[in-house]
Amino acid sequence: MASKAKESAAVKRARKKLQKRFDKQDQLVSEKTINLMKRAIHTWISRHSQERIPLEDKSIALFDSNKHPARTKSKFVSELLQKVEKETEESHQLEKLVGRISR
Repeated sequence: MASKAKESAAVKRARKKLQKRFDKQDQLVSEKTINLMKRAIHTWISRHSQERIPLEDKSIALFDSNKHPARTKSKFVSELLQKVEKETEESHQLEKLVGRISR
């Protein structure tokens, strides 16, 4: 059974650099900074509340009567949706073939 190769000096240095960066980030995230950011977000939301548009007053239908996503009227958006659906369908078909095809 083969044993694991030792880490090179470059890999060790890179690992130490990453660990220092992670430690620095961990020090920046504290309960105090989270509360400060939470307060800043609440302030921003309340300051911009007068700019909000109530969706009840708009003629936007997000869902049909059966709670399915409503049909879009925008040609651009519907073409994008078709493209995304086609790409996801192709990726699902490829996932089904993984392991069945050998070279």
